[in-house]
Amino acid sequence: MSQIIAGIIDARRGDTFGLTAFTSYGLFWLGLSFSFLLQWMGLVNLDGHGIAWLFVMWGIFTFVFASLTVLFFLLAAHFFGAIPAIIPGIEGIFCGGAAVYGSAAVIVNAKYGREIFPLGSVSK
Repeated sequence: MSQIIAGIIDARRGDTFGLTAFTSYGLFWLGLSFSFLLQWMGLVNLDGHGIAWLFVMWGIFTFVFASLTVLFFLLAAHFFGAIPAIIPGIEGIFCGGAAVYGSAAVIVNAKYGREIFPLGSVSK
């Protein structure tokens, strides 16, 4: 839900990329968790290969974010039955840490008007 709110905030700021990225991923994770909830309640039966293909497609969609792309493909491999869940779990922790660092860097760097936390900016 916080990603959706961040997307709405970015929309108000005129940041189309932030709107698209945050809102898309927020709705993706919300929908996926709702699907697992419906399965847990016995209302639907999720197919492992179908979920795997979902992660493959989102991996392609998210190609611009390297660690998230790797996470989606590892999740796909898990749901195809090729690897245990701990592997994408560890990558998910790395991916989340990178997201926390990136968001903190954007906020702190904007607050102080200079690069305190480097983001790999391209020199002009």
